[in-house]
Amino acid sequence: MHTLAGHTFDVYSAVYNATGSQIVTSGSDHKTIIWDAHTGKQLYTRLQLKGGDWLAYDEHYRFEGSPGGIEQLYLVCGLEVIDLNQVKDSLYVPGLVSQIMAGNKEIMLHDKPVAKLEDLQICELTPVVEPIDQDKTNRIRYRIIPRKGGLGNVELYINNNLTYTYKPSDLKKNPIPKTTYWK
Repeated sequence: MHTLAGHTFDVYSAVYNATGSQIVTSGSDHKTIIWDAHTGKQLYTRLQLKGGDWLAYDEHYRFEGSPGGIEQLYLVCGLEVIDLNQVKDSLYVPGLVSQIMAGNKEIMLHDKPVAKLEDLQICELTPVVEPIDQDKTNRIRYRIIPRKGGLGNVELYINNNLTYTYKPSDLKKNPIPKTTYWK
């Protein structure tokens, strides 16, 4: 009746719930997916991670999980890695699974609908940072190319510690000719 496509590796088990309204599948990809048995639609996916951590997310990438699971979460747009802190407040929904299992058509948080990932338009917002060179005193220079989101404060971390914060006005606007890396 339906093709249940969502696992990325072998499926180990598929069972109906007690009422026959849902199908639960699990596989070698560490995913457990809950499906609506009548429509074949994914209700949510649960990932079991090491150390007992877990994540659960719906088709729109709204999520909940253990603190350690959330710490491991990141998003990508093509090759661009999106820092979760940029979207966490928009997509994190404590009690997400409970709302889905209750049959809520609209996912709510604090009596307001929660955005879907596709509504956030997060791709190509963050600046591109490219290393340029390293001089004899071991100073490293970078090129920062603003994109759709503009350029805010630039933070420099050394050994995961915030070391410097630069305002855009603090940065030198010194165009450096681009080097051709690929021919």
